[in-house]
Amino acid sequence: MVAGVCLVADAALRTGLDAVYLVLHGAMVSPVHEDVEGELLSRIRELPGATSLPVFGVFDLHANYTPRMAAGANCLVAYRENPHTDGRAMAVHAAELLHRCLNAGKAPRQYWRHARVVWPPTGTGTAAPPMRDLESMRGHWRPGIKLLCSECGGWLLLC
Repeated sequence: MVAGVCLVADAALRTGLDAVYLVLHGAMVSPVHEDVEGELLSRIRELPGATSLPVFGVFDLHANYTPRMAAGANCLVAYRENPHTDGRAMAVHAAELLHRCLNAGKAPRQYWRHARVVWPPTGTGTAAPPMRDLESMRGHWRPGIKLLCSECGGWLLLC
């Protein structure tokens, strides 16, 4: 799957692109790659002409968001709701952020921070604690600083 996406990306890059926009799951599994999305983003960045392109997109809020995903993209926006009633709205938001980036000529950076917490799937619903409470704290973490914060409940991956 990763190789197929990269073939398509490589062909598109040869025609001339301004940016890359992806709709990711964030918790894909593979017998070959521990971090499928991180691998995909790394491979896209390694393609000729992709190193400096802005890479934006959306992903599932219970993704296994990794340092490699953060390093491989400029801005990935997580859905805010579980169930994913806001998937379209977050995709539009990410596209608007990409549009702003292209107009300004300056790409943002994203960062990864691990909260050292694992909730069961029943804890990732955004209508009840603990995920609802985490979501409500987002604006209080860095007052006065413009940043987009995506909280990812994650799934515990047992191999």
